[in-house]
Amino acid sequence: MEEALEPLVGYQGDAVTMAYELANAARARLGAHWAAVLVAVQNDTDPDGSFPDGLREHAVLGGPYFVITVKPSNAASATVDYYIAHEMTHMFWALDEYPANNAWWSCTLRSGYFAQPNTNSDVPIPAYCYGADQTLRRHCFMKDNYPDSLCDATARQIGWVDLDQTGVLDLLETRPTVRPDSVQFAGGLGAPFTIRGAAADEALPNTNPYEFEAGDSITIATVDSILYRVDGGPWTSVTPDDGIFDQGSERFTFLLPSPGLGNHLLEFQARNSSGRNMLIPASALVTVAGGAASIGGSGTDDAAIHPRLQAGPVPSAGAVRFSLAGRRGSSARARLYDVAGRVVRSWSLALPASGVVDWEWDGRLSGGAPGAGGLYFLVVETGPHRLNRRVVLLR
Repeated sequence: MEEALEPLVGYQGDAVTMAYELANAARARLGAHWAAVLVAVQNDTDPDGSFPDGLREHAVLGGPYFVITVKPSNAASATVDYYIAHEMTHMFWALDEYPANNAWWSCTLRSGYFAQPNTNSDVPIPAYCYGADQTLRRHCFMKDNYPDSLCDATARQIGWVDLDQTGVLDLLETRPTVRPDSVQFAGGLGAPFTIRGAAADEALPNTNPYEFEAGDSITIATVDSILYRVDGGPWTSVTPDDGIFDQGSERFTFLLPSPGLGNHLLEFQARNSSGRNMLIPASALVTVAGGAASIGGSGTDDAAIHPRLQAGPVPSAGAVRFSLAGRRGSSARARLYDVAGRVVRSWSLALPASGVVDWEWDGRLSGGAPGAGGLYFLVVETGPHRLNRRVVLLR
């Protein structure tokens, strides 16, 4: 494994680390949530289609890779898809359901993000968990390599479970939250307030019972919109700092016009890509006095102190537009890096009287050649500030 992976990742390391590196690169390049590495071993001349230890395929439970023989049992190569389906399901923590000297996953064991039981397993003996009624025994990827047979027990282990019986899979029931950087703002009459904060989709807790490689709590939803309102008025949408809603967490900044003398309730709402919003909006208190601005996130030329960088669309199959807001008359240096840390494009920028400079990347490298699809990083340095944004180029 290590000898096969080293030339692909460009360094020497253990197989699991290098496989993660390779899978993550593919995931970023394709804009996918997950990736796994399939290692296919050519064995056309092997008499029994097995490795010397008797195994035909094996997987690291939970990923990042699995190994198959191209002709398992020396059968027709068309059957390889059955084995791939089985091993890929291991990538999402599903356990084997058949008895063998190398498959010991009992029907009493639990696995997966929601710690679901392996009830369809024939280990330790057939019918131990599903009872004497053989009609309850299910064909499945994980029992007999049956194609297109995903039994309920396996579906639960890979996360397709509706524990609260709402008719929606639990992983799709996450909700976003909004956390403003401050819960109290004060300023003078007529002066706008600079409001900052972050919205994030809140993951359900990971209850995987296997400590090794279990990973952190995750969510498959992204933040889809952020809104605010004052004193129960109409909701107003907010653009994220990087210009596009494409992440599970998004920073935002906006100018709130002075709402008039007195105390005002500022509320925040967010929605995720699963169409679910906050059950209770977040809130902050805005106090407007008759004098000048006093504390908190208020001010009229905030970009001069805290420059802002936006990029979009991300991902993009064409040009990517950038916008930098900062101190009027200041200069900036922008560099675009690939995943190997190489500078592939650079720009020298001067901020005009408006304090905002816009430019775009046409997807070409410094020499004029088109850039490869995948992940890039834009880094902008202006004065003591260093800002960065992720760019994904589709090809």
